[in-house]
Amino acid sequence: MQCRQDPPRADYRRQHVHGYIWRVRARGVFLRLAGNVQTPSSVGRLNIRTNMPMSCGLCFSKKGVDLVTVIVVLAMIFALLALRLYSVLGKRTGHEQRQLPTPVDDRPATPMPSAGQSDSRTPAQRAADSAVAMPAHAGVRAIIAADRSFDVGQFLGGAQAAYGMILEAFWKGDRETLRKYCASDVYEAFSAAIDQREADGLTMDNKLVRIDNARIDAARVEGNVAYVSVHFEADLSAVTRDSDGNVVAGSMDDAISTVETWTFSRDLSSRDPNWELAETDEG
Repeated sequence: MQCRQDPPRADYRRQHVHGYIWRVRARGVFLRLAGNVQTPSSVGRLNIRTNMPMSCGLCFSKKGVDLVTVIVVLAMIFALLALRLYSVLGKRTGHEQRQLPTPVDDRPATPMPSAGQSDSRTPAQRAADSAVAMPAHAGVRAIIAADRSFDVGQFLGGAQAAYGMILEAFWKGDRETLRKYCASDVYEAFSAAIDQREADGLTMDNKLVRIDNARIDAARVEGNVAYVSVHFEADLSAVTRDSDGNVVAGSMDDAISTVETWTFSRDLSSRDPNWELAETDEG
């Protein structure tokens, strides 16, 4: 009896390799092994073990890429990407430069909204714009350039307080207060009116009811002196009495509307922050 001899091992490998070549050609697969691109024409040079089938019917030899190498390569790629992101984005150290606020005199003027457009100004900006007449804007900027502490809102608040105190002092004949808040020529005019009233035996029982409006109408700088004219609209109750206390003019029940323009001045070279009344005009 003749025994069948097994084919040589080389033929056995070629049979399996040729069978795999046809499957590779059918699928159009390209394999990468140890950094070399393997095409179906060169797959015969691969070391293939058919006795340990895998999902693709192949198992790489010890010379192939194992799992540990893949993990190491992926870790290196991840580390390079992380370093690249760090170099591009950086990190916050707490020492970054902050944008400094723009000085008030360098801020661009906020344009007034035209008809049909919404007003994007803040309430403070609207109040400041309405408190300064258009012809006075250049003068206000000149005062701010000479005195960085000048603030329109604070000035108008002080002007309204001075308006009430000076009127009360004039009505009561308080010359000391008038001398404190008025320039010399204005004080002399007030003092002369008080002298005439006292000579006639008259007293004034007046009261400032409210200030309806206070607006800067004009502003300028002459030398080191700043001048700001404020337009006041107010309601007063005015009563004049004789030496016996009888009402000779006015009524406490009726308020009288008054419109005046007072000009205040201040020496910008002085450390005294107070303004004084330099001029009074009707209307």
